[in-house]
Amino acid sequence: MLRKKLKLDEPSPAAGQPCVPIGEFSLSQFANVPKAKLGASNVPAENGAKIQVNQTKPEPTTGTVAVPAMSSAGPLPYWQQVYQIERELSAALRQVALPWDVAACYDPIEYAAEIHCAYLQRFLDGPKPVLFIGMNPGPWGMCQTGVPFGCVPAVRDWMGLLGTVSKPSPELSSRPVEGLACTREEQSGKRWWGLFEELCGTSDRFFRSCFVYNLCPLAFFHQSGRNITPSELKEVPVGCVFVRTDGQTETIIARGCNLVNETKNATRHVEFICIDQALEYARQQDVTPPEAIFSTVTVVVTVEPCIMCAAALIELGVKEIIYGCRNDRFGGCTVLDVPGLLSATVPIRGGVRDAEAMELLKEFYKGENPSAPIPKPRAKKA
Repeated sequence: MLRKKLKLDEPSPAAGQPCVPIGEFSLSQFANVPKAKLGASNVPAENGAKIQVNQTKPEPTTGTVAVPAMSSAGPLPYWQQVYQIERELSAALRQVALPWDVAACYDPIEYAAEIHCAYLQRFLDGPKPVLFIGMNPGPWGMCQTGVPFGCVPAVRDWMGLLGTVSKPSPELSSRPVEGLACTREEQSGKRWWGLFEELCGTSDRFFRSCFVYNLCPLAFFHQSGRNITPSELKEVPVGCVFVRTDGQTETIIARGCNLVNETKNATRHVEFICIDQALEYARQQDVTPPEAIFSTVTVVVTVEPCIMCAAALIELGVKEIIYGCRNDRFGGCTVLDVPGLLSATVPIRGGVRDAEAMELLKEFYKGENPSAPIPKPRAKKA
């Protein structure tokens, strides 16, 4: 939606009130026009106090970047609560196994922590009426500054944020991290922040009612330096849990998702991933033989198990199978009656939240699966 430019000679709205756009709109050119840096002496705060901004000229370093100390007295400020959650989730994401073609994974929340924390501290004082969500860091934006869509002129000149940036490990030579010394421009960031400079004039006016955040904090790169988007890392969205019942309590002993594309192994369906986890759990619990544990396991999976997986689960003697939507291409009940062929009595129940499970598949198959191996053309018969 096209909005109009705010007249900069209008009085600032009262604290907590959103900006009211007036006048004509034109795309900003701020990224190409030098502006005076905001310093501790001229950065306004809502209560009239001065906001301290690091004035040291930023130089990329290879050491550890100092992160602002967290307050230990009383409840944490809102931005610090968010930052703690960010670091926990970011650390968990870094434990996820990545496909073979991801040569480097950059986490600017860690190596650009100074500027990232300055961004949170200055502009995230509480919940905002409007939250803009980006996908993940770009190579010349957030990867350099720790700020979403953070092209250097916008971060340094419009937001008035300065700080040191260290290096990711590993760092690709084709995607160097130079912090605020980077001269390359993130075009999406230039357009994005340029738009809101025209609409609101100052960053304080924009962030009074809005905030910008990336859904995924990590950037993924091919060895060539090509940016790999999170959508390219997707497997077919099938999830599964194994629930063990001992008569009194129910315990999830295995969980997972498909790893076919990641491992380039057609047998790594989620059911087989969970079977391996359940066997390992049985060994740790001294269940003898380990396979005996499956008689106490209920399998809950979002999509009807395929013929291969259904046969494996039935042969292992699981207690029950519950699934979401039908598998009209390879289903172990829909396409081929595997329980009937094996004369099995395992209860199988489908249609549990099937609409939600089907919606996941529809969303995934809207486009071609970019992670799937490239099929080889069939040779024509003579």
